Amino acid sequence: MSRWLTALLALAVHGSASAARPQVPLQQRYGDWTVACDNVRACAAQGYHVQDAGGAQAGLWLSRDAGPQGAVHVQLHLSGPDGQDLPDGSRLKASIDGREFRQLPLDADLPPAIVRPLLAALIEGESLELSGPVSMATVSLQGLKAALLKMDDVQGRVGTMTAWVAKGQGAASQVPSAVLAPVLVPTTPPRIVDADAALPLVRQLVRHPAVIQDCYLLQDEAGEADRLPATSLYQVRAQEYLVLMECERAPYQTGHRLWRLKQRQGALEIAPEVLPDVRGPALDLMNADLQAGELSTWHKGRGLGDCGGGRRWVWTATGFALRLAHEAPDCNGMFGGGPGLVLWQADVKAAKP
Repeated sequence: MSRWLTALLALAVHGSASAARPQVPLQQRYGDWTVACDNVRACAAQGYHVQDAGGAQAGLWLSRDAGPQGAVHVQLHLSGPDGQDLPDGSRLKASIDGREFRQLPLDADLPPAIVRPLLAALIEGESLELSGPVSMATVSLQGLKAALLKMDDVQGRVGTMTAWVAKGQGAASQVPSAVLAPVLVPTTPPRIVDADAALPLVRQLVRHPAVIQDCYLLQDEAGEADRLPATSLYQVRAQEYLVLMECERAPYQTGHRLWRLKQRQGALEIAPEVLPDVRGPALDLMNADLQAGELSTWHKGRGLGDCGGGRRWVWTATGFALRLAHEAPDCNGMFGGGPGLVLWQADVKAAKP
């Protein structure tokens, strides 16, 4: 066991009785593995470190809900050569430092009967070799044990029989109960204004100093100040609007800004719309889309779209509230980055009649 992992384990075991659990949401990297825990202390870890010259993609994804009986999910991924999908119904063989597990499903939760022995081998293993009908690839397990230890720590499992790494004699009942997700109640969404009807107001907006300051495409040095950027206007109430404007262009994605606009006796009052996020208010909205009261974004880490992250907000009586935040931090060659890691989740319920 490496010195840094020994120190981390000692800290977790000691801290379990003397300190509060780590703050969430969190996302951390350990070796070739990334772990994330969201606002309700559901945690997931993923590794896609592939050592294969044939171009096959491989990965391992593990998640666990909070609470004494938190559900466990383990999935394996393997592609064919050059990344193409394997045939439907394909089964995999997993080899961990010489120990074999056969007939495992692809991209689906593994049966509970196989999860326990597989996890035991993974935690102490060096590498995971996955074999399918036409391909083979290897996933590094370096850092997995530390990632799972972080899950134990965040979920309050250290020193109990439910822990994956920091096991003890404590009963499952000692594990803190799961945290309830926030409940969002949508309200009547802002109504999109017809483009022709919105045009006079848009022409005013693109000359407003506050808009020019925040919108790169309107600045002289951008070379586009004489054009009207793509803009959508949504009416919140009389004389009050949301403005979603294209303000930045990249080869593979587009940046937007969102403002709240009020008309007061012919003058315009405009300010950035405050969008709550896991790391402070979100201002630069990549590839934004606002429909039926739900605002969504997706930012790419690179042109392949195999890493990045996304957000979803719901329109409520007090403005936009964060519904979902997820990240795919590892540029692993898989479109969308694989299952991704959730940092925030909320339940949405209709208002009572």
